[in-house]
Amino acid sequence: MDKRGQVALFIILGVVIVLVLGFIFFQRGIIIKEKGAEETDEHFVSSRLEPIKTLVQNCVGESALKGLILIGKQGGYYDPVRYESLSGFNVSYGCYKINNEYVNLLPLVSKMNDEFKKYMANSDTKKDLDKCINNFNDFKKQGLNVKEGILRLDSNILENKVTLTINYPLEVSKSDYTATLKSMLVEVPVGLGRAHRIAVDIANKECNNQEFDFDSLGLGDPTVTSSVQGYNGNKIIYLKTIPTTPKEIPIDFDFIIQQ
Repeated sequence: MDKRGQVALFIILGVVIVLVLGFIFFQRGIIIKEKGAEETDEHFVSSRLEPIKTLVQNCVGESALKGLILIGKQGGYYDPVRYESLSGFNVSYGCYKINNEYVNLLPLVSKMNDEFKKYMANSDTKKDLDKCINNFNDFKKQGLNVKEGILRLDSNILENKVTLTINYPLEVSKSDYTATLKSMLVEVPVGLGRAHRIAVDIANKECNNQEFDFDSLGLGDPTVTSSVQGYNGNKIIYLKTIPTTPKEIPIDFDFIIQQ
């Protein structure tokens, strides 16, 4: 082979090598780009899970507080059986005469939890929740897909707070990446359990013809304030919790003692 042929061969080999290397780098660039897009989708979805969770927690917390205030104003009930309508609330009897015997009608804590669940399940509360969450429209406008399950709640009324477990399956996705939110926790800082405990003590004494010493509530470290008002020959008891922590919200607990 003469020199011209060798030169031509080297030129052809060089061109082939350049084309092969160019193709390899081009393919690698596509792969890296696709991988980067996948990572971006994952990061995009993951970065918005906490704001979605916060939105649900805040909306549920706001609705829950309204329900707990209502239940407190109505003597532990959302839907009381024996009550008087006073200032827009159906205030339950805490002590009521049945078959010539006085009976403490204040609910157990477990019953109050059931009453609270009734409130959270009613159609008006659901409408308020839907309006607050707004079908996650703000997040959908950002390019997210949000698939909602059924929202269910479990509550635990304690001395100084009410804890809520929110069971709300949510699938949040963008392109091929999907993340799931299932359960969330909310704490509503109200002393409904504390007010209820004191109310039960008052009703027990009053139902046994023992006048409760309201002045004793102010001894030591008071946890509630109280006032008593006459009503049609009966007594309305008004209790209001005194916050024991900076975040605690005062709550009323009202009930009637039949005389």
